Amino acid sequence: MITFSEFCIKNLAKQAKVDIACLDKKQLEMGVKVEREHNGKMGKDTKVIKNDAEALKIAVAHLREDPKYYTKLKKIEH
Repeated sequence: MITFSEFCIKNLAKQAKVDIACLDKKQLEMGVKVEREHNGKMGKDTKVIKNDAEALKIAVAHLREDPKYYTKLKKIEH
């Protein structure tokens, strides 16, 4: 059964025209949440992305370099 968050990730991928078939959906979900910090809410200098589809593109790029990018990032930050 597909979860709501997986459904959202799949819709974002369709909107962003990004292939996510080979990527871990949990990592993608973590990635979108992390990359949202670049939406300007932390000051004008952080205004890099406009929406969640752009956050997904950034997450996909990181995960293509390292499939466990966000798990490792979480460990580093804690």
